[in-house]
Amino acid sequence: MRVQLESTALEGELGAFSIRIRNAGTDYILLREILEIGQTASATWQLSLPGEVEYRAEPDCFVHHRESRGTERPVFNVGLLVPGEEISIRTRIRLLNLPKAFRLAYYQYDLQEISRRVYFEKRVGRELRYVRLVGPELEGYLIPSPLQDGASHRTVVFPYAEQVAEQPREREFRAEAHLRPRPFSLENACARLGLSSIEEHTYYAGLELWAIRSGERAWLVSSTRTIELPRVESLASLFHLLDSDDHPKVEVEFRRETKTLFAEEVTLVVSKGTFLTFLPRADLIRFFEKVRAFGLTLGVERSPQAGRVIVTR
Repeated sequence: MRVQLESTALEGELGAFSIRIRNAGTDYILLREILEIGQTASATWQLSLPGEVEYRAEPDCFVHHRESRGTERPVFNVGLLVPGEEISIRTRIRLLNLPKAFRLAYYQYDLQEISRRVYFEKRVGRELRYVRLVGPELEGYLIPSPLQDGASHRTVVFPYAEQVAEQPREREFRAEAHLRPRPFSLENACARLGLSSIEEHTYYAGLELWAIRSGERAWLVSSTRTIELPRVESLASLFHLLDSDDHPKVEVEFRRETKTLFAEEVTLVVSKGTFLTFLPRADLIRFFEKVRAFGLTLGVERSPQAGRVIVTR
């Protein structure tokens, strides 16, 4: 495994790390996810695809009804590495408090176990099925790809990943880089607030502000601005989301009837019983002030593919 910083190493920015994983053994590897320890997943090889998956006991197979409007199920895996193959990914992390520890979760099986546990894509008439393969048919499917990242294009159904009894293996690694410090440091920000100790801190690169929490209070701070924040469940998650999403608007969900407090402030959209608004980034600070005035809490719902800000009581 090789880990390398691809972006400029300025303290507080989101830095892009490339991670290359090689299967150097004789078994087969099913990648599950990479987790920054203490945070949510940074990368995952288990995907929810549109449609519905039906299991049929006779024959033993899964059928993917892609046109169905049923509930999405995260049973698809696109990280099957045969011996000798390697795959690369990119992930963005906050360039603070390096080095940071990560954990790679994966499953490791020999050929017989792969045949028993993994269902491979096979078209039968007009149906897209996922079936178990044996013998030469399985071996032919598992020929190493000549492409550098070809393994990432295999799509299989791996239901055992969803079973509590099937625990993945884990391997820890570290991401590190030499960082160029900010002219206005964290120590400067704490001194401006008159704080001798803090519980949590991060950086909001979008507005070049330190985010600091001490006790029940939190602030955004620069050499010229001090903005008090509402209660935030995780400063790191909130400002990672705001800095990593390049969309000009931020998706916000209102829970526990908080929508009524903002009905005259924002345009609400109802989606599957969920009340949402899409907030221009220029309005974020004023929005934070309203949330604080109402005594509400900000949370974050994140996945490797997307995320939204949550307003709750």
